Amino acid sequence: MGRRHHSTNVVFKAILTIALAFGLFAGPTAQGQQHYSGGITYDVLDTDDSLVYIEGNGTIVNFETAFHGIIFVSPDSPGATLNFGDDARANLISAGPGSCVNIFGGSVDFLVSVEPRAQVAVYGEKFVVFDELKRTTFECPPGTKLSITRARVTAQDKWGTTLFTGRISCKPHAFILLRAKTRDLKVQIDVEPAGNSSVIDLSSANTVPVAVLSDKTFDATQVPPETVRFAGASVAKDDKGTRMARAEDVDKDGDDDMLFQFRTSDLKLGDGFTEARLTLTGQLKDQAAAKSGKHANGVTRISGSDNVHILRPKKK
Repeated sequence: MGRRHHSTNVVFKAILTIALAFGLFAGPTAQGQQHYSGGITYDVLDTDDSLVYIEGNGTIVNFETAFHGIIFVSPDSPGATLNFGDDARANLISAGPGSCVNIFGGSVDFLVSVEPRAQVAVYGEKFVVFDELKRTTFECPPGTKLSITRARVTAQDKWGTTLFTGRISCKPHAFILLRAKTRDLKVQIDVEPAGNSSVIDLSSANTVPVAVLSDKTFDATQVPPETVRFAGASVAKDDKGTRMARAEDVDKDGDDDMLFQFRTSDLKLGDGFTEARLTLTGQLKDQAAAKSGKHANGVTRISGSDNVHILRPKKK
C-alpha cells in the first residue's frame, strides 16, 4: 500500500510541477480542490476549484463545465472514469494507470496525459492525427487504436465540424482509442417506483428496483439490461443467471417501461451519505439494430438521475 501511495504522489507532483511551470493555475484560487470518490456517479455542472481529483473503483464523473485547472483521475484506485462533455474545458487532464477517460467534445488547452494501463477514448465520426515527433498528419476511421508519445488529435462529425482538438501524450503501454460518436439522451428514472419516496435500505438483503420510463419519443424496452449500471452496480441476475429486468407499465400511462433490479450489496454508495442523487446509465439500441440484437455504430447513451434517501445500518 505504501509503495502505491508513493507512486501516486510522484505522478501527482510531476503533474503539478508541469502545471505551475506553464502557468495552468490562475491567481489565488489555485489551492481550491474538489475530490470525487466512493464509487458514486457525479454530474459536475459548475466548479470554482482549480483541481478536480477523481478516485475510487466505480466512481464516475460526468464533467460538463469549463474551468482553468487540472482534472486528475487517480491511479491509486483503478476503475475511476471521467466523461468529458461537449461543453467542458480544462487546462490539463491526467489519466492515471487503470483509469478511463472518455472525451465526447470540449477542449483541453494544454495536454491530456495518458499513463500506462490507462484508456483515453476520443469520440467522433472522422479523425485527423498529427504526430508531433514524426511531423506527419494522417486520417483515422473510428475503431483505430493508437499509442503516440506526442499527438494532436482532432475529432470531427460527419459534416467536418470540429468536436474536439487537443494534444494527447501517451506513456509506454498507454493508448488512445478513436471511437464512433455516441449520442446522449436524458431519460426519466424512478427508484423504488412502488413507494411514495425513493429510499434505499442498506441493511436489506433484497434488491432495489429502478424503473426507466418510456415516453412518446423514447422506448425504454430497447435498453439492453447488460449495458445498464446504477450506482456502480450491474443489473442483478437470478438463480438461472438471467438479468432481473422486465417490461412493465410502471407509471400507468399506457406504454411499457423497463424495471431493473439491483442487489443492495452491489451498490457503491460511499461512506456517510444519507442523501444522494444517483444516476443510471445504459445504451439504447436503434430500431434497425434491435431486430438483430446488435448495437449500431455510434450507440446512443442514456442517463437518468433520481434523488434518494439512504438508510444505513445502525452502528453497534
